[in-house]
Amino acid sequence: MGGSDSTALRRFLGRCPDCEMSIPSGRLLAVYEPPDGWPQLLAECPDCEAVVHPA
Repeated sequence: MGGSDSTALRRFLGRCPDCEMSIPSGRLLAVYEPPDGWPQLLAECPDCEAVVHPA
């Protein structure tokens, strides 16, 4: 049960906020941590090819 959940987390970063497509971890472009917030991800959506913050 837990293994499949953790595997899914490693394979996908989240969903594109523009088109709702799942973004695979291989599309990760950058990780940064703003001084006053949580770490942020930038990734390229494989469908619409936009650079987004996966949700």
